[in-house]
Amino acid sequence: YMGIIFRFIYGKDVFEAFYKKDLAKRLLVGKSASVDAEKSMLSKLKHECGAAFTSKLEGMFKDMELSKDIMIQFKQYMQNQNVPGNIELTVNILTMGYWPTYVPMEVHLPSEMVKLQEIFKTFYLGKHSGRKLQWQSTLGHCVLKAEFKEGKKELQVSLFQTLVLLMFNEGEEFSLEEIKQATGIGQYLRADRKIERAPFRC
Repeated sequence: YMGIIFRFIYGKDVFEAFYKKDLAKRLLVGKSASVDAEKSMLSKLKHECGAAFTSKLEGMFKDMELSKDIMIQFKQYMQNQNVPGNIELTVNILTMGYWPTYVPMEVHLPSEMVKLQEIFKTFYLGKHSGRKLQWQSTLGHCVLKAEFKEGKKELQVSLFQTLVLLMFNEGEEFSLEEIKQATGIGQYLRADRKIERAPFRC
């Protein structure tokens, strides 16, 4: 029984930090098996530790629900925008105080992605003046439609992986230094070697 086991855990603040980090990952990537199960767990934690312990965790769920409503409005807004290309943007608006701390990282996005970010920024700040948006590249993930010799596939990858994969639409082989310069994700690439692609196109 979860409640009995939890009572014997020392350092509940450490537990909260790890639980929050894992919960954030499940919510943002959509890997949670059941939102109802997540909320049931949250209810048990609240019963054991009080509302103060779970207030930020509850705020994370609230952010996700509000983000869904915002995206419905944004999709309606996009119907009146003349945006070339076939990229769809989904944004989750996270309240800084609720979520784990993430270090901002500037990366070199394709111009199509930058354009969509600017459109969303105009849309969102037009409704919520005075607020500030900070893009968290480390949390981004994408679904790429790729064409292989064997057929078409959908790839679920991180934003950083996306930036690297898209480079191979323009060439067959890149050194890590070239990838660093093109994408801006150099701190994640440490070995001095070249990366070659399997034949595909995104």
